[in-house]
Amino acid sequence: MFFMILEKIITFIMKTNNVTSEKQIATNKENVIAKRKEEIKNQTSTNKSIIDLDLESLDLDNIKSLLSKSNIKTDKNVNERFQMYKFERLELTEKEEKRQRTKIRKQRNKLVDNILYFFSNEKQKELVEEIKSFNKFYLDTYTLNDYSLKSLCNDNSDKDTKEKITFVLAIISKQK
Repeated sequence: MFFMILEKIITFIMKTNNVTSEKQIATNKENVIAKRKEEIKNQTSTNKSIIDLDLESLDLDNIKSLLSKSNIKTDKNVNERFQMYKFERLELTEKEEKRQRTKIRKQRNKLVDNILYFFSNEKQKELVEEIKSFNKFYLDTYTLNDYSLKSLCNDNSDKDTKEKITFVLAIISKQK
């Protein structure tokens, strides 16, 4: 009899605790949702206040201050494009430019592969000749001539190409 009463008490306590826990979870969930709604409302009101401002009445310093406080990215001009190749200064159609870039990349990759081949097989005479060819090609083709990775390939080049070019630049710098 005692154990039955004890078991009922334990069951009651467990049920009570679970109900309390579920209530706490529900309350916490509601609080989190309410806080998030308030944050969104505050963000929207801040953005609306910028939109609703009469910018003509502000001086340039105030506008600059507001712009720096906003989440607008201003670090890059989307109209600017790094002109990697010298031919890009010419007036070519888009199709001709693409054809020219492809041709240049193929030539660059051929020279890079040859330099790596001659270096790994210790063919010094061929390596020196290929480096001379590469240097002439590089100076004639690319606008930036600092022997950097950026001057030879774009950020969107694949990893393999970047690694090969990095090795070639290191070999060329040691051969000078």
